[in-house]
Amino acid sequence: MYAALVNLSKYFYAKGLLVFWREGLQAQNALLGKTKGYENQPQLMQFKITHNSSAAIACYLKKTPKRLIEEIIISKN
Repeated sequence: MYAALVNLSKYFYAKGLLVFWREGLQAQNALLGKTKGYENQPQLMQFKITHNSSAAIACYLKKTPKRLIEEIIISKN
């Protein structure tokens, strides 16, 4: 499931990816109980339905910056 979420990131431009990644960090903090008021955010809900939501968000956050860098390089050429 989380591989599909990571693949979704290829449809966003660099600025959108940055926002998407930031929201992923917020979702991770919510999953870890480090923040309040974020429990019903749509991106968080996508991770909550996975078998291992902590692993899913960690994989997503690991792969998104790589895609962000690729998009920045592509947009500059």
